[in-house]
Amino acid sequence: MNTSLGKQIFILGFLLQTIFARNSIEQRIQSAEIVINAFSGVESRVEFEHRHLTPHLHEITLHGHTLPDDIKVQLQAVGFDFTSEFVSRKTADNERAEGIGLDQYYDVGIFRFHYTLNGTHSVDVSDSDGNNIPDYIDQVAATFTHVYHQEINQMGYFRPPSDGWLPSNYDNGGSAAYDIYIRSISANYYGYVMSEYNAQNTGNNEFSPGVTEINAFTSYMAMRNNYSGFYSSNNDYGPTTELEAMQVTAAHEFFHAVQYGYDGREKPWLLEATATWIEEIVYDDINDCYQYMPSWFDSPHTSLDKSGGTHWYGSYIYFKYIEEHLGGCTTIRNIFERGIEINSEHGDYSHQAISAGLEPVGSSFQDALNKMVIANRIMSSDPGPGAEIYFYEEAEVYPVDGPETYGTMNFSEGDTESITSTNLKKYASQYLTLNTDTPALVSLTNMSGPENDLELHAIIKTETGRHLVRSGSQINIDPSIGVEWISLAVVSQNAEGADWNFEVVIKDGKAENYSPLAFSIIAPTDSSIIDTSFITFSWHKAIDSDEDDIVSYDVELGANIENLTTIYSGQDTTFSVNNLSDNPIYHWRVIARDLENNVVYNDGGTFIFMIQMDDISEKVVLSHPYPNPFPVSGSPVNNTRIKIILKESQIISIKIMNILGQEVTKLFSGELSAGFYDHFAWDGKMGNGKKAPSGIYFILVEGDQLHTRQKVTLLR
Repeated sequence: MNTSLGKQIFILGFLLQTIFARNSIEQRIQSAEIVINAFSGVESRVEFEHRHLTPHLHEITLHGHTLPDDIKVQLQAVGFDFTSEFVSRKTADNERAEGIGLDQYYDVGIFRFHYTLNGTHSVDVSDSDGNNIPDYIDQVAATFTHVYHQEINQMGYFRPPSDGWLPSNYDNGGSAAYDIYIRSISANYYGYVMSEYNAQNTGNNEFSPGVTEINAFTSYMAMRNNYSGFYSSNNDYGPTTELEAMQVTAAHEFFHAVQYGYDGREKPWLLEATATWIEEIVYDDINDCYQYMPSWFDSPHTSLDKSGGTHWYGSYIYFKYIEEHLGGCTTIRNIFERGIEINSEHGDYSHQAISAGLEPVGSSFQDALNKMVIANRIMSSDPGPGAEIYFYEEAEVYPVDGPETYGTMNFSEGDTESITSTNLKKYASQYLTLNTDTPALVSLTNMSGPENDLELHAIIKTETGRHLVRSGSQINIDPSIGVEWISLAVVSQNAEGADWNFEVVIKDGKAENYSPLAFSIIAPTDSSIIDTSFITFSWHKAIDSDEDDIVSYDVELGANIENLTTIYSGQDTTFSVNNLSDNPIYHWRVIARDLENNVVYNDGGTFIFMIQMDDISEKVVLSHPYPNPFPVSGSPVNNTRIKIILKESQIISIKIMNILGQEVTKLFSGELSAGFYDHFAWDGKMGNGKKAPSGIYFILVEGDQLHTRQKVTLLR
């Protein structure tokens, strides 16, 4: 390397590290100030976001020892202890001391609720049911019982670790209960969670059988002794009663306790965004998370994981998109489960954990980011055929119409128009409006890095209300189909950098013949079980926006997705076939093509159905794996698939076991509705992501009081 160039690179690296360190310590001092003010009754500076105390407390827990000495003294004055690895306010020393006097407690489920009937921290003593427990505490207990059921029992998260392992002479000992302190909290704060110790003194959550965490933390929670002023009956969104304010706080804060039981060192943006997201899952009708959307959508060029402020909370929309389109709530849980495989103490692996969690549904952090960016512009619950993957269920009631537009480009035939940007952050986007009545060729140039750092999307809303989406560094757009609007979105999808400079150039494009629009299947529906061998295939018409074009269809059918045969070609949208064999599972799809041979497939990919003319006696039927052995030499197929038929809805688990009866990996765990499923596949890897050795394995399916298995051979 050239000596001068090497020296420049070293100096640049040193400067970046210095700037990062300075920014980190400034953030920690800011968090310390917020925390000190919160526990001393002083209002925080108005430019600081201080509705949420948990992330600031967590910053002090992890990094308090690096603070200046004068800041440490102030934290000690409000009860923080610097004698352990984690800097925290110990529950016994601070929630019962300082004159707080939380002298009552109420045990419900895993929770112990500490409260008092006297003084500043007292709750309303009303007891309408005469059970000697204040109605307010009954409401708190009922709320957390519901939250626990949703987040632990229904969604399958591990419960938070306890501090029951603590000796009796240490912090007054611990218990298996999760402690929640009902007390007066400084104005504007909903509640908070405070982490305290490495779980089990090793970082392993005792409530996660078969899993070994290294950064699981114990914690406790504080909730307000009343939520007066935290709701408005005139709200368009958010809590409208004191109970609703309590409920949405409980859902958010308890999820922090759950998160700390997986990886207490995970990055705060991921923790806060998903805790905001889960409010919508547990209490969908309250919509408190909507409050963060306007400012978030006003700055789409800001990093998804931007540090501090409300942006973390607004980024919940990213996880909302994942939940609605990429595997549901299970995918979000997978993110935390995969996140524990990497030690977050040594760096930011949040994006890697997200990609790992999305891998089972064929997606990644960057893929979900790009799809969310498109959905944010479309902002519809019904974007039309071909764009279904970009809807939001509640789009029409969101307090935003879409993201802020960076600029407008007006193009006429023969012109060359361009626009540049120098402030696109990582994992962010900028939107442009394109006005044109003539074909236009749109090109994107990255002026500050590799081309694949950035992705360009053209989003077109037609006059019929449908949406077309095209992606690539060059995109041709012909508005002759009739458009209501055209938007361009530039997405930064690489972490290596802070600001991207790019240029979008528009020149003359070409007239084109558009593909028919996507269309949907009518019958047989996906995963259906049919009791006759006479099958009628039907589908909706594929609309072609080009005048005088003709659309024809091919129906493909086969025993597996790799071997489909055309059984019909023509312009009709229905076709029947007789004498299909009993028992086999069939795969089918429809292809629509116009006169220019532009092709589009039916929505939803390849559908499957089974002909079963006899009653199914077993609750679960497991097919033979295909292919077996696998992988197949000389073939792109590198996994083996199984098909499962369920006679009734039930909770099942699908595991890969070796010949010693040891679990190799888990493919699925959760509830499935009656029907059959063809998407489960094993890629020959163990749970830690490493390749399993050649040998004989068993696919084990366990359900309600039953289990069944099939043998499969893995070849290396």
